[in-house]
Amino acid sequence: MKIERLNDNQIRCILTAGEMLKRHLSLNNLAQGGQEAQSFVREMMEQSFEEFGFEPNDLPLLVELSPAEAGGISLTVTKVNSLDEIPASAKANHLLRALQAIVNMAKEKEGGAKMPVPAAIFTFDARRPLLLPPELKSDPRGVHTALYLQPKYQVFYLTVSASVKYQAAFNNVCHLLSEYGRSIPATEGSQVYFDEHYIRLFAKNALKHIADGELEDALPKG
Repeated sequence: MKIERLNDNQIRCILTAGEMLKRHLSLNNLAQGGQEAQSFVREMMEQSFEEFGFEPNDLPLLVELSPAEAGGISLTVTKVNSLDEIPASAKANHLLRALQAIVNMAKEKEGGAKMPVPAAIFTFDARRPLLLPPELKSDPRGVHTALYLQPKYQVFYLTVSASVKYQAAFNNVCHLLSEYGRSIPATEGSQVYFDEHYIRLFAKNALKHIADGELEDALPKG
């Protein structure tokens, strides 16, 4: 299964004919919303979150299906702001309605794809340029970072998290950051506290945004 991020609100999943056979998937099975279809959709949503941080939040999802090469299928999932943005043709298509229902069921069962709580937090003096290791020009696959500003004491907080599957990449990022920032303990409530009390500069892909020189524009003016 290959998943691509088309933009912040859209992913595409491609299954070859061989992968469909291995998963016991068919258009009929997808239309009926069988167990194989439900397992596939849950895996797709979990993998898209782990690799790209794609999470539905509370937004409606538009599901589109098209044929891929050699008998495979291409499934595109798009976050939309309103149900009114979903075309009437998609609402009337039995197969797409079934897929839509499976995606929504997977989202509700998991409580929505939620960002892992910070497994590590690093602080930096906001009165100085925020320097990162030259090796970290982007967020490694499976690693999620966010950047906050504590304006009163002028401190940056960089949160780093990853699932167990990407533990090695997570450990490498933390090792590199430890030479530049100060590590502080992380708790399950850290993310919620930061969201409520600090200024969130980058909700995701913070390493890439910083490396691309976007921090200055993200800082509050005045």
